[in-house]
Amino acid sequence: MLNTIHADALVVGGGIAGLQATVDLADQGYQVALLERQASIGGKMIALSKVFPTLDCCSCITTPRMAAAAHHENVNMFTYCDIQSIERNGDGFVAHVIKKPRYVNESACTGCRECEYACPIHLPDAFDYGLGAHSAVYVPFSTAMPQKALIDIDHCIFCGKCEKACVADAIDFTQTAEEFDIEVGTIVLATGFETTPWDAKKEYGNGRFLNVVDGMMVERFLAPTGPYGHVLRPSDGMQPDSIAGEIGLRAPSPKMIVQTFGGGLLMGFGAVCSSGCNVGHILSGVPQLSLGSIVGGASIVLGAWIMAYLMFVRPQQVKARQERAAHAHA
Repeated sequence: MLNTIHADALVVGGGIAGLQATVDLADQGYQVALLERQASIGGKMIALSKVFPTLDCCSCITTPRMAAAAHHENVNMFTYCDIQSIERNGDGFVAHVIKKPRYVNESACTGCRECEYACPIHLPDAFDYGLGAHSAVYVPFSTAMPQKALIDIDHCIFCGKCEKACVADAIDFTQTAEEFDIEVGTIVLATGFETTPWDAKKEYGNGRFLNVVDGMMVERFLAPTGPYGHVLRPSDGMQPDSIAGEIGLRAPSPKMIVQTFGGGLLMGFGAVCSSGCNVGHILSGVPQLSLGSIVGGASIVLGAWIMAYLMFVRPQQVKARQERAAHAHA
């Protein structure tokens, strides 16, 4: 019989939205189960550099919320877990959950990272979008919660060096997946987003142009917790001569890092312009200016104009169109 955990609410997703929802509910006295599929909470925001429009440090905003959720007396946190199914149960729900094995005893692990330093295998770091590397046994990132290691078992060579280095004797290659149920009265879905892969479209070169990067990669370039702390060309590791924001989707110069926007029509989404990506474009213009790029200033001005259009002009146009349609049918 599966172990069953009871709570008032289940929050699915440990990013900034899920964390805020968790803390808000817990502060009101509700018992909350917070579930995250990654090995740490924090989501996308913990990987960002600064937040528009105040340019506040993302880590400074996200980390306190991570700590508040992780240590709250009304919160039960589950990381590295996948939901297999959700079923109705009277007035509530039952979520069937599988906790993936870390091959590290979480209760024993101290997060000292000695196992990571001893490991001879190095792999592309997904948290840094492949720009950095981590060992086959690793703590997800410097401010991860929980600060516990896990082993990439698919790339582990079982050399035993991590076991020898671990003073807490936390390495456990016999771990298997655990299944359990969570019974709750309500569920909050805060599963976040994924960016379009930078190599997914021919307009971006299908991955042939190494210096075409997406917004999240730029964030990791610039973030204080990132692998470099400043923008480098992926093709050769050198600082670019110029950084440009382009409206079109033409082939980029090998000396540019290109951030595009306004591609909704070309990508099959219709004549739609995203306010979110334009905010990101304005934000990306700030470091461009700091690198002496004239185009960076144009990016900010043009991005600000687009944002003003989307926030103030476009809603009025939509409202006027709806009123004309209502009069036509009257």
